[in-house]
Amino acid sequence: MIRLQIINEQIAGEPGPNFYWRGKPHDFKILLDIFHVLGKEYNRKIILNEIEILSIDEPLKIEASSNENASKLVSISQDFIEIDLDPKLWREILHKFLSISFFPSHEYIEFDNLDLVEDANFIISSEAK
Repeated sequence: MIRLQIINEQIAGEPGPNFYWRGKPHDFKILLDIFHVLGKEYNRKIILNEIEILSIDEPLKIEASSNENASKLVSISQDFIEIDLDPKLWREILHKFLSISFFPSHEYIEFDNLDLVEDANFIISSEAK
């Protein structure tokens, strides 16, 4: 099961706030399958509270979508988190999900030289204990 948190503490060398996803390698393989369509098609949306996610803090509603030229890596409002990216950016994220699905590791999701909405660092880890 994936655990999601917005935390203000430092994680993996990154100061907060951090949008932290952690689970086991197999969990990220499952998410890779769920998110796959976002890397293929425009105008797709996935509501993450429709899958098994444990939020350690307050319940989070997380919406992931793919739209042409979209640029929201992590947009946080009161109780809603939005990830809205162009499919080509989603493909890069999906590659990182794939890479941590083989064995316990972590990745920092970032896109250098792009002007993206990033209200928190996006960190994924398959090193769950």
